[in-house]
This record gives sequence, C-alpha cells and structure tokens, in this order.
Amino acid sequence: MKTIGDGNRKEQINLVLVSDILTLTLPRYLPFVVKGTLLAVWYDSQEDQYVVLCPKCHGLIIYDKLGIVYREMVLSERKCCQGCRAKISFEQDPGLIGVFLDFWHRTGNFPESASWLEAIPQQQFNL
Repeated sequence: MKTIGDGNRKEQINLVLVSDILTLTLPRYLPFVVKGTLLAVWYDSQEDQYVVLCPKCHGLIIYDKLGIVYREMVLSERKCCQGCRAKISFEQDPGLIGVFLDFWHRTGNFPESASWLEAIPQQQFNL
C-alpha cells in the first residue's frame, strides 16, 4: 500500500484512494453499476476489464470478467478481494500461511490485493 505524508493510517488510505479513483475517468473508464450492491466498479474499455474498489482494504482490483466480480464481491460470504480473504484465513489459522505461500509461489498466481501481506510475519518468511 502506498503511504502519503505523516498522517494517521486512515488519512493515508483516504488520500491514496481519492488519488487512485480520480485517475479512473472517462473515456477509458466507465462507471459501472452492479445491481443490488453498493460496490464502486468501473469498466476499462481499453483493456476490456473491470476495476473494483475492495470494500475491506480499499485496493483497486482488476477483474477480467464480470462473473468473477459477482463471485468474489457479491456472492461470496465475505464480499472482499482474494487478498483480504487470505488475510482473514491467516488470522484464523496461521498454519495456513506456509501452504498458501507455497501454492502461490508454485503457480505464480498471487492474490490481486496486497492486503494479505499485513497478516504475515515478514521476518519469518523474508518477504
């Protein structure tokens, strides 16, 4: 996560969030309404992708298909990005950290959001 200035964390997140969202403008980025939700979603017409604001970590997450947006942000129990779900899993069962890291390393398919990094003791895994 980017940090700005010496303010507290919430102020830092809000400043980054506002500056990131301001870059999502027409004509490339079109606001997109996901019926029945309060999600902030944009359609990237240049890349044919969806940009979603994760309600938990406030990261901007890119999805290739609208179906994935629905599955992860609307239909899932936690309604957040993969990174936030990984973080929640690590907090509930720290033993999963090694399993997840091994899987992600072997597949090269890490979560879209870096929020999962906050739950890992970095000195233990040298991240």
